[in-house]
Amino acid sequence: MIRGPKQTMLEPAVLADFECHHQNQAREAFKKLECILTAMIIPALGQQHPISKDLYAQLDNVKLGSQNFCWRHRYIGYSYSATDVGGVQ
Repeated sequence: MIRGPKQTMLEPAVLADFECHHQNQAREAFKKLECILTAMIIPALGQQHPISKDLYAQLDNVKLGSQNFCWRHRYIGYSYSATDVGGVQ
């Protein structure tokens, strides 16, 4: 029998609704930054410029590393910041 290194079971990560709300805010701020970079900065430098290529890579790294700011849990954050509940204001 082959044994690998000792493995430890980790507790599941739990995010509160306000933490998901902050992830939603971070995602929106990132979108604005991404828009500025891709619409103004990168075209000014030129698509093939080494800095442009690095900026594209860094944008992708942020999305992948943050799991796109907890995209799959975004509705929990939206419910935390909701001002319109049940269609009635």
